[in-house]
Amino acid sequence: MKSRFLVLAILLLAAFGLLATAYFLSIDRAPKKPNVVFLLLDALRYDRIGAERNGKPVAPFLSAMADEGRFFTQAYSPSSWTKPTMASMFTSRYMDAHGVYYSARFETPEKPTSDVLSSSFETLAEYLAAHGYDNVGVQTNANLVRPLGFAQGFDEDRYTFQNGWSADWVVDRALEGVANTQGPFHLYAHFMEPHAVYDPPPEYREFFGPLPDLTDTDRELLDPENFMAFFFDQLDVALGRKEHHALPQLSANGVEAVKMLYDGEIRYLDDQVRRLVTKLREEDPNTLFIISADHGEEFWERGGVGHGTTMYQELVHVPLWVFGPGIAPARVDKPVNLVGLLPTIADYLALPPRSHWQGTSWLSAAGGDIFSDTRGSYPEEGVNAEALIREGYKLILDHARGRTMLFQLADDPGERNDLAGRQPGRVREMSRALETHREVNLKLRGSVPQMEASELDEEMAERLQALGYGAAPVSAGPAGERASPNLLMIVVDGLSADALAAEENNQPVMPRLKAFSETAWNCVNAITPSTSVSAAAFSLMTGLSPESHGVVADSGTGSLPPVFPGALGDALKTGGKGYWQMAVIGSRDLFRRQSFYTIPGPRPFASKVIYAPAPETALNILRGEDPEHIPQAPFFLYVHCGAISSPGEDGAPAIPESLPRLDAHLGALLEQADSFQGETIVVVTATGGGQPVTDSRSAFARLRQGRIRVPLLLRIPGEPPRTITSPVTLEDVLPTLAPRLGLESNPRWSGSDLARPRPDESRAVFTQARFGEKVHVEAILLDDHKLIVDRTTGEITLFNLADDPHEMRNLAPEHEDLAARLNALLEEHHNKALGK
Repeated sequence: MKSRFLVLAILLLAAFGLLATAYFLSIDRAPKKPNVVFLLLDALRYDRIGAERNGKPVAPFLSAMADEGRFFTQAYSPSSWTKPTMASMFTSRYMDAHGVYYSARFETPEKPTSDVLSSSFETLAEYLAAHGYDNVGVQTNANLVRPLGFAQGFDEDRYTFQNGWSADWVVDRALEGVANTQGPFHLYAHFMEPHAVYDPPPEYREFFGPLPDLTDTDRELLDPENFMAFFFDQLDVALGRKEHHALPQLSANGVEAVKMLYDGEIRYLDDQVRRLVTKLREEDPNTLFIISADHGEEFWERGGVGHGTTMYQELVHVPLWVFGPGIAPARVDKPVNLVGLLPTIADYLALPPRSHWQGTSWLSAAGGDIFSDTRGSYPEEGVNAEALIREGYKLILDHARGRTMLFQLADDPGERNDLAGRQPGRVREMSRALETHREVNLKLRGSVPQMEASELDEEMAERLQALGYGAAPVSAGPAGERASPNLLMIVVDGLSADALAAEENNQPVMPRLKAFSETAWNCVNAITPSTSVSAAAFSLMTGLSPESHGVVADSGTGSLPPVFPGALGDALKTGGKGYWQMAVIGSRDLFRRQSFYTIPGPRPFASKVIYAPAPETALNILRGEDPEHIPQAPFFLYVHCGAISSPGEDGAPAIPESLPRLDAHLGALLEQADSFQGETIVVVTATGGGQPVTDSRSAFARLRQGRIRVPLLLRIPGEPPRTITSPVTLEDVLPTLAPRLGLESNPRWSGSDLARPRPDESRAVFTQARFGEKVHVEAILLDDHKLIVDRTTGEITLFNLADDPHEMRNLAPEHEDLAARLNALLEEHHNKALGK
């Protein structure tokens, strides 16, 4: 009996042992989540991978790693400098969608601020933490510190920052950090080599041989203590902020020495990255590595240095490595954008993607459109450029300088052969794609709460300056040069665009305004959004169409909304700009709206409003002759002149007898504004043309060109005069002024920045006339065609303005398809404005 029990016990123990062994073996075989290592090599140019100097490889380890996993030969940064790029990589959103534009803003010079990455976004670290990852961050760039929102997802003691510290320090801190993690870890390490100042360790300073023979001036400028002053001086001249260099120039050998020192930093960086990658792979081979650069670096290819100011290949084309278990070696030649970092990691880890990500995984998808843009590191740089790469072509729109460039990258990798003039169709197509991309991003941004800009303390400002960013730039001149500009807006009721060209006895009727037009942006095809004075004026001040802001007529139809948040007067007040504000209203139709100013809330025109003859009253104010209203700099003065009218014939411009008197008053006002303290932005326009309606029964007569085409002149300090022939609307004025006044853009704006060129591009503009319930007429102008729809009767008229400038022949019956298409666009615009 005992033997039976003994055998049974042995069998039970054996079975238990087998089960236990199987259990523990199953645990050993359970897949472990890979670690994720993201290494960012700040300012590393793509062309340094595989390069040699004096027979020695510049980056031997990184070059060899191009054969280890996936190496992307056509990787592009979503911006040409660090802060917006890293915000895009961490959130998978483009710059206009995440709203991180600048390193520093100087709206209040004594209290500069810096853009903050909103806590509303889920960052890479937060996403991985939600899936069980332990995050470690080692950071060396002052643009990416915790107060600016870039440490989201990292515990307080797991995001180590030291400004500009060397690569060996980064590696040591990274190894220390991951040694204390539990489970799979995510490491983000940001190396500041080879970012300026180019000062490699002594053993790497002449790694590639002795520096060229240098002059005493070269040695002085290349001294790390002096180099950033030289750097800013170069940048200011390249950007056109100064005509001449304030400092001596490097010799040819000095320029070559800068490039050698840059390569010396890369070689030092390469050795340290080798040390980190090798150690991490030894300790845990189950690790995904992603290595890239946030941007490249410019070395006088276009006359400038550094980064962030252009969109050329030397800045936006970056190296990108992805390697780890399961990734077969390959060189990928299809274009990818760094905004795909988050989707790529999720793809590799088989984690669920987020629907709001704008990037795509580099592992499962490549190719397609590549977008990138920059505003520079601070607004005063005057940078505003964007680029699109599509099917081997690259379009660059330099909005700040009014330049459009098109390059074929395969045949012209150095971007020297501009094809824009020879391929206008491609330019139009790609420009539209950029505009659509921008609109989508602004809508996405508007759906997410934004963070207030963070005030920079003196220490942080100095850190940014040491890295070459916009806090207290060395050569930007005294603070007064960065002061906000004054703003003078002059609006006239009933001033036709033809008045500027009107002559009597071979002499201009308005000589002073005509002379002013030659110093400004002259929009010769500007259309009022409404023949109603009130509707047009509110569109001018809000950037919205009449249906969107709610004022559609002077009387009889439409009630005045109680508030206008985001209108120009309110934005200059609530945005902390410190503007002295005054509106002088001499318009009868706007005078009817004066009860609006008794309602608490945002003010569209100005904080202070008086109803008095204009522009005489405005002139007295600027002269300091009105004791109750003493202007201060910067000022915002809105001057709305009363109606200009006189008899005239349909089909011919009206020349009111009051025009010479108005011209004299406006000329004196413009002259006085120029003599005021500080620079002054000037806008001169009208709410509608002066041509009378002689046939009140005709719908189209209310929207004749003589009534809807208005003068629009903008003089912006530092901007050369130019003639803008593309169709524009008064709704474009606020979007144009906003970046020049440091105001936030509004995704609801129906207008767009006039500095964004639309070469040969078709653009529809819309206008309307309403009075009570009896008159409701709308029009669309597209290319040479104009369609007018009478909403009360259903009558439709169609004109070809090129062949029929006086609008005498209705083409609607014989071109029904075109009329239907334009009517559909008009209906779409109407519904969009109403939010349908």
